[in-house]
Amino acid sequence: MKKYVALLLTFALLCLLPAGGALADEKDAGVPENVTEYARDTAAPLMKAYMKDPGRGYIGNVFSSAEEIDALTLGKGYRLYVFDIDKTSISASAVPVEEWLFSLDGSDGAKVFFAVTLEPETGSFDCYGAEDAENLSAALGIMERLAAKEGVEFAPVIRSTMSGFVVAQSFKSSDRVITVPGSASKLDAAYLEVKSSDELPSFEEYVTEYMKTVAQYSADSAIQLAELPTGSGTVELSPRLNAGSADKGGFKPYLVPAIACAAVLAAAAAAVLIVLKRKKVK
Repeated sequence: MKKYVALLLTFALLCLLPAGGALADEKDAGVPENVTEYARDTAAPLMKAYMKDPGRGYIGNVFSSAEEIDALTLGKGYRLYVFDIDKTSISASAVPVEEWLFSLDGSDGAKVFFAVTLEPETGSFDCYGAEDAENLSAALGIMERLAAKEGVEFAPVIRSTMSGFVVAQSFKSSDRVITVPGSASKLDAAYLEVKSSDELPSFEEYVTEYMKTVAQYSADSAIQLAELPTGSGTVELSPRLNAGSADKGGFKPYLVPAIACAAVLAAAAAAVLIVLKRKKVK
């Protein structure tokens, strides 16, 4: 039984890693020229062809026509990171992976984001994505606005999650995060009302809450998926921003990836229990 518990804990920690990413040897927030070249010359045309397929649903929802897609230009690139969960600051925790996000921009800004990955052993590139840019662009814009207001360099650290992204930024007082949902949901409007970085969840809170959630669900391997908390529907950025409902069951946005991982963990736990039960029957 201990062997199965150990495997589940290992799986939980791996949920912090974005799929397909390989750890880089040293931190580097920049985008190498060969990565940009691949994104511009190969990935962007592939993404455009993909989105122009009528069956994909981009035309009529994200874009008005195929011509609008053809007019897109390659935008800014961002390196992706994973977080060392033993650390509680961005500078100590952020570890780059061989994966980058690029936007395809229209006349009114970023329209979609796609990812470029590099296989270190072969040096080959791949690409995937074409995710609606609205949520991530808004989160990056908020962080950039706050960084300029508070006189710090805008240097976002982005992590891919099962449910979207986490955008982290260092400020003078502390490191702060915004959790970004996938395109099926909207970024919580409360983020747009933030006037100071202190109103955002801290990076330390994000790591702490994630690990508490993993520990909670790994300790009770018999938990059922139906028992996972779904939140009250009221999203809080932090107790400071919405102190009136801080203890009324509100769901903090930085718990989204933790709960998503917990759901997968619970499913894995259920599978292990079934295997053990069958072994006992035999």
